[in-house]
Amino acid sequence: MLSHLNDICKRYLLEEKRLIMPSYSAGLSFLQAFAREGYSRFNLRVSTIFDLAMEVCKQSLHQKGIELCSDNEYIVYGILMSLSKQDKLQYFKGLQITPTLSGAVFGAISELKHAGILPEDLSPDKFVDPKKGEDFTLI
Repeated sequence: MLSHLNDICKRYLLEEKRLIMPSYSAGLSFLQAFAREGYSRFNLRVSTIFDLAMEVCKQSLHQKGIELCSDNEYIVYGILMSLSKQDKLQYFKGLQITPTLSGAVFGAISELKHAGILPEDLSPDKFVDPKKGEDFTLI
């Protein structure tokens, strides 16, 4: 089995290959054994049945105009909805709160966090539009 998988990995070196396993831990153990045998696992990714089911569901929902959020985007979505209902948003006021908006806001928050900027370090006057800075401070 390992040599067969190695043949596939060599033949399709640059394409993504998916190893379907019952769990990530089982998949990672398999990949470690595969590498110990000297085989290349370049572009070989572990997936579970759940991952495949989620992909199919997401594609189906996307075709119907429905987008799913990641957990982090969902949290930001909830925060944005709550602040919107409380009429506390200024910059984002009037915008439709969507998974896309939540994802963009989460991405910006992540960038700020990776840059070492804490919420208390945010200064609204440093933003092009200070209202945006005030909204980010609230979020």
